[in-house]
Amino acid sequence: MTWVVPQGMSEKKIQSELNKVAVLFEKQCKEGIIANNKQTFEKYASYVLNLKERTGAKHKTIAFYKGLLERITPAIGHFKLSELKPNT
Repeated sequence: MTWVVPQGMSEKKIQSELNKVAVLFEKQCKEGIIANNKQTFEKYASYVLNLKERTGAKHKTIAFYKGLLERITPAIGHFKLSELKPNT
């Protein structure tokens, strides 16, 4: 995350705004809003699948997802999430 200091801000105001931005960034990281640019699709898919298993998704759903991942992972599993874009 990048924050640029607006022109004409006092030192005290800069520190105040910087603290607000830092708190917001931490909150977004904890909530999973900020993506890890180094994470691959394979690792993210595994994380999501484990999360679904822990939160009580049905066994058939998990088995179906694993079956899909067997075909998807060899094709795009090595790509970083930041590299994947929808084809519009």
